[in-house]
Amino acid sequence: MDIGGAPGQWFEEKQEWRLKIFIQNANGTFTNNDAILDFGDIHNLPFTLDFANVFGDSKDEIITADYGGGDPFTNPELNQIKIFTFDEDDNKYKLHWKSSSSTAFYDIGMGATSIKVYDFDNDGIQDISVARENQQGNSFEIWKGNGDGTFVPHFSTPIWNENELQFREFLLMDVNNDNSMDIVLRPFHYGSLYRNNPVWWNVYQNNGIKLNSLIWLNNQDGTFSNYDTEELKIEGMLVDNVHPYMENGILHFTGTFTTEEGNLYGQDAIDLTTYDIKVNIK
Repeated sequence: MDIGGAPGQWFEEKQEWRLKIFIQNANGTFTNNDAILDFGDIHNLPFTLDFANVFGDSKDEIITADYGGGDPFTNPELNQIKIFTFDEDDNKYKLHWKSSSSTAFYDIGMGATSIKVYDFDNDGIQDISVARENQQGNSFEIWKGNGDGTFVPHFSTPIWNENELQFREFLLMDVNNDNSMDIVLRPFHYGSLYRNNPVWWNVYQNNGIKLNSLIWLNNQDGTFSNYDTEELKIEGMLVDNVHPYMENGILHFTGTFTTEEGNLYGQDAIDLTTYDIKVNIK
């Protein structure tokens, strides 16, 4: 298993930007080999990347998405996804495909924060999911694979503003056990779709959390709907962030709350409370 990191590092002597790539050796150590990826353009750097075999060739591809705001109607490089494949002759990853429609999903520039690859519509072809953020909001999108390492726009959620829902990461898990992969968001902050009584920076006044807008069920075709069969609301719980996981076919959220948060880096004692929330999706 190899490791990749974004946004990478500027190499003054080469006058080029490189993403960080570490290749694992047989003994478990890692060797830095940034030069294996010929990234090229430094003006729309990615904030996230993923490794996945998107069309059945000999090696995983490297998938990136840019991080940058602006007007996608005048800057076609915004909201972009790039796929890099391994060139056996040059022993490098080179650009294989990049998305061509900056306004396929959004009329503003959105920065990618997470990428995950999966066959969301169960057609045997890998698809790509991307979480995005901007000062105006957060969203996630699905690009449907064509089977040849190219992709087309397929689905996106609304853009939630910062007073509704904020997240950067998400997890893939089949929360309703229907053999289609669902998406569960990892929220933070104080939006009304996550907090019961949203008051910024005050967990006590928030009076607990609600989970419906975090759970996005796959409609078995690679489009998604948030879970609304019953209200998933917990009142009175003091919790900062929650992290979803599956155990024995049941969705859980583990959560934490730190009292005296302002003294986190000081000398005073800190009390950390942890929760485990079980959610039976019906």
